[in-house]
Amino acid sequence: MFWYKKLTRGFNQTEIIIKNLNKFFWYSYDFNIIKKVKSTKPQSHFNKNQRLINLKNCYKIDLNLLKTNKNKLFIIIDDLVSSWTTINEISKILKQNWIKKVYWLLLLLINLFFLLFYIII
Repeated sequence: MFWYKKLTRGFNQTEIIIKNLNKFFWYSYDFNIIKKVKSTKPQSHFNKNQRLINLKNCYKIDLNLLKTNKNKLFIIIDDLVSSWTTINEISKILKQNWIKKVYWLLLLLINLFFLLFYIII
């Protein structure tokens, strides 16, 4: 999430979910290795090609942090996935910097809520 959006919103929902999951799984995490350095419009406003353009070059890696975590497992966690653009962009940057394996975890809580709501009605 771009720093200004987090400042105006007051939170990053994915960070909150990760911190709460950590109470059960006790893993280490670092939100500073990859930063979104460009403010972008919400992806929901675009088709697949426009999403690729919207996110191009908007993520940067802190190479010092990456070096200290180079042999660790990298999991990209995203709260909602529609076109895979965010995950693909971040994976590409990690692989360009010699990270061999990148995993992803999708948190589809919003979709699950609507699915359950639809089933109940």
